[in-house]
Amino acid sequence: GFSFATSCVVSRVDLWRQPAVREFLDEVDKAGGIYKVRWPDSAIHFLAASIYLAAQELVQLVFIPCWHQNFVILPQPWVDSPDRNPDGSPKDGVQQPRPAQQQPRQQQQQQQQQQQ
Repeated sequence: GFSFATSCVVSRVDLWRQPAVREFLDEVDKAGGIYKVRWPDSAIHFLAASIYLAAQELVQLVFIPCWHQNFVILPQPWVDSPDRNPDGSPKDGVQQPRPAQQQPRQQQQQQQQQQQ
């Protein structure tokens, strides 16, 4: 597992435009934690992505260096293998799909395909 540790995030715009994601973000906004206790945007983005995307849709870019104050992430060697992630960890051990009730985006896509 991982979380978003930087302000450098690449994502598809259509994720943030989905009604369920908009509703989630509106509720976060209404709760006021962003303003009262400084909830970080990276945590909110990570929660939304974790809830509304399948594990296979999240990619950690371990080959890009990152540093912020005393926190440093150095690039890991790239592994080009069909059964390994870029960081060398086994795909089947890291990217396990979550139960269907935790994959609203995937369910939505399956329902749309069934209706077609």
